[in-house]
Amino acid sequence: MITIIGKNSKLYSALRSLLNKNELQEVSHTEIYSLDKLEIAIVFSFDKTSFRSNKKMLDAILEKSPKKLIYISTTAIYSMHYTKGYAYPKIKKEIENYLLQHLNAHIVRVGLVEGLFNPSKFTGDIKYSPLELIAESIKNILHEKYSQRILEAWISKNFHNSNPFRRYVYS
Repeated sequence: MITIIGKNSKLYSALRSLLNKNELQEVSHTEIYSLDKLEIAIVFSFDKTSFRSNKKMLDAILEKSPKKLIYISTTAIYSMHYTKGYAYPKIKKEIENYLLQHLNAHIVRVGLVEGLFNPSKFTGDIKYSPLELIAESIKNILHEKYSQRILEAWISKNFHNSNPFRRYVYS
């Protein structure tokens, strides 16, 4: 049984129809504490307040001894080299580093997700994640088609925006 942690996640809601619903159990991050065991966990939940709160949730998942834990992360971690004022990529990278200490953990990094952002706000090449590619990456981990522990579930896509202000700001 595959347990989705983060049943209310916007990303998971967008992906739900692409994953095999017959094999899925959906729970929120607060419900994991009542579960006895987890066979496979796919974590969409994220607490933006701190690494510590995310670690607490992940430890509760790891205590259930899942064969596999798949954590949905972000390409925003690459921005850490350019900014220190944005906590989101820092926390996500800390989570990745923590999980990679566990041999059963895998990371799926996504960029801007199809249908979950406004393309008119971007111009130039971006890290873009089609829903099909994210679902395929998750399935490839589940079926052990790749040995690497971090899968990049994005493609480079060029967005053309005619607004000159946005071209200046985002390029």
